[in-house]
Amino acid sequence: MKPLSIYIHIPFCKKKCLYCDFPSYSNCENDFEAYILALLNELKEKSYEFKDYKINTIFIGGGTPTVLPSSYIGKIIDCIITGFNVSKEAEITIEANPGTVDKKSLNELRSMYINRISMGVQAWQNKHLENLGRIYKINDFIKNYSEVREAGFNNVNLDLMFALPNQTLDDWQETLENIIKLRPEHISAYSLILEEGTPFYKMYKPIDDELDRNMYYLAK
Repeated sequence: MKPLSIYIHIPFCKKKCLYCDFPSYSNCENDFEAYILALLNELKEKSYEFKDYKINTIFIGGGTPTVLPSSYIGKIIDCIITGFNVSKEAEITIEANPGTVDKKSLNELRSMYINRISMGVQAWQNKHLENLGRIYKINDFIKNYSEVREAGFNNVNLDLMFALPNQTLDDWQETLENIIKLRPEHISAYSLILEEGTPFYKMYKPIDDELDRNMYYLAK
């Protein structure tokens, strides 16, 4: 069978980050159910079209998928497992931003065939987290990361961002060193892009190119 990956987009967040240009919306709890019903209907309609494919990876991203009640995530996974040819070794990932999960919800996610967590940490310094518009402080992330491991997840990605407004090379090194100490299975490091239409686009100019590249090489 031909290989295939499935990406599921959940366009909801607790709070829209100031740099984000992805389709995501806050304060939309009343729309959760309608969106999930539409998503499930589309998955069911598409399942026959891809009956000759083997699903090797599933990624539930956003937005922040973990703002949804776990029961909705379970319905999405059940629909995919039932309607598609999902490999028994499939990597099934959900984005779970700090401040939107706890022991109970993580244990529920682990029971739903989900075997990989991707957490958006971005920076180690609270001043940068606040400036980005993130909803948590670094101690919240540390607590959630410990709970992720306790729930049995042994495949974890941590997202980091560099070239942030007013971020120094020392800030970035501190972030990298602390994240490496946690020994995640994967680290994704992104250079901030000031996307047109976001608050950051009006608020800041890109940092110096040389500093940006120094941060990149330091990460490598």
